[in-house]
Amino acid sequence: MSYIDRNYAAELRLGELASQANLSERQFSRLFRRQTGMTFTDYVQSIRMDAACRMLKHSRISVGEIAAAVGYSDLKFFHRLFKKKNRGYSPGIS
Repeated sequence: MSYIDRNYAAELRLGELASQANLSERQFSRLFRRQTGMTFTDYVQSIRMDAACRMLKHSRISVGEIAAAVGYSDLKFFHRLFKKKNRGYSPGIS
């Protein structure tokens, strides 16, 4: 989890992290969910959305730049996910 917290903007793959931990993807997923109460994907998305919210609040860079800075190259997907994770609120105009 600390690796994800430090590297959330990078392309994080479940298989690669499982391999680094010498676990199968299935075993890694089960242990991860047991520790966090979330799936791997939900956890990464949550960390990224928290970072995006902080950036939106404390900087003047565009939504597109923020999306890229937290690990999303697809701006439409970022908008959709942001609204889902933030009770329908939009990140603003890019």
